[in-house]
Amino acid sequence: MLANNSESMAGVVNECKKQQIEELKEEVREGLKIASAVKSPELLKLIDSIRLLGVAYHFEREIEEALKHVRNI
Repeated sequence: MLANNSESMAGVVNECKKQQIEELKEEVREGLKIASAVKSPELLKLIDSIRLLGVAYHFEREIEEALKHVRNI
């Protein structure tokens, strides 16, 4: 019974972490959209930071769109 409770609690914790990760990813996506829309010089810094953190693969499409926008300026 204790093992079953522990497994159930671990599942809840994992779901909470997954939800937090998805929320943070959405914040980064929004940051990329905003920075590219207002032609912010911070855009390249943001993209570089994302790359240096090793999470750019989560945002490849958004980064590509932001860079296309910058090239068209």
